[in-house]
Amino acid sequence: MKTLATCILIAALCATSLPADAGEYLDATEIGALGAGTVGLVLLGRHLGDVGASKPPRWTEPPRFDRWVTEHLAPAPRPEPRNFMDSSRAAGLNVFVLSAAVAALDAEYPAGERGKDIMQGQFLFYAGLLSLKGIQDSVKGTVARQRPLASLAPEVAARRAHIDSAHDQRSFWSGHSSSAFYGSTFLNKRLRAVMRRELSGGEYDRWSWASPTVLYGWAAWVAYSRIHGYQHYLSDVSVGAVAGWLAAELFYSLDDRHSPGGDPGKAAPLISFSFSF
Repeated sequence: MKTLATCILIAALCATSLPADAGEYLDATEIGALGAGTVGLVLLGRHLGDVGASKPPRWTEPPRFDRWVTEHLAPAPRPEPRNFMDSSRAAGLNVFVLSAAVAALDAEYPAGERGKDIMQGQFLFYAGLLSLKGIQDSVKGTVARQRPLASLAPEVAARRAHIDSAHDQRSFWSGHSSSAFYGSTFLNKRLRAVMRRELSGGEYDRWSWASPTVLYGWAAWVAYSRIHGYQHYLSDVSVGAVAGWLAAELFYSLDDRHSPGGDPGKAAPLISFSFSF
């Protein structure tokens, strides 16, 4: 219930703090619709996750490539946590730090009014994150894939201090990876918007590599740590990374302050496609 309570609190807080302002900020109707959609996805995820946890895993045998990657990238399995990210608390701390950095940028380099910028930035960040979690939990409950530790080393999994059969069949996709890539993408886009606005063209060109290199390097390490800890396969973290990136691109684009023709400091898209003949 903590996730749902947080979602409702953020939606209610922002709905009273972000009146429409010349098209730059979400109005109450837009915030209400996003909040309701987020709550709906969270509830759906909790329901499908509980349903999946009550049944035997549907997917127990990994493809050969996933098995090969896990056995070659990860050390011998053990029942104890392998690394710092091998807990839900670590994932929550990671997301909190990234969202705090977004808030700091909105406070120090507002695109409009500082207070409204912070509230809108945080609302969109957490609405996207919780929507992503709702979809992720729905997929985990529906697919019910067994984690590598339970699938490849059941005798080791049985020696854990606390055995959670529901946890063992929630491998696809990786929530740690999706949240890390979500937060890194959102922060990268906000940071590059600030850099484009505050730096000259030459300075921006010299330093534009730093933000995505650091942030996506960190997100990639988080994804690797899940393979290293026998918690996810390569396919789990890869799909999670793509899902997190897409969700961040979508929810960041809902901010009219950085839309085309809006704020002149709009960050350039991370990936663009062009064709010439």
